[in-house]
Amino acid sequence: NTWITLGAILILIIIGQFFLRAKGSVGSYVVKSIVKQFMDLIEQSIGTFVHRYYAFIASLFLFILTCNWIALIPGV
Repeated sequence: NTWITLGAILILIIIGQFFLRAKGSVGSYVVKSIVKQFMDLIEQSIGTFVHRYYAFIASLFLFILTCNWIALIPGV
């Protein structure tokens, strides 16, 4: 499940980069709002937002969330 999860996250990152390059699109707004939600979540949990912790906490959260979602798919 770990390799499937890493592959799914890699595909999501590539799609997110594509949407961020197309400025002014709805996809760009969605990606930016997801990043803002993570920033708010970290600020609520830690108390202050620190950029050096953001990448680690966000990637760990996405990895665990995706692992749990992949495990729900029958036959995987």
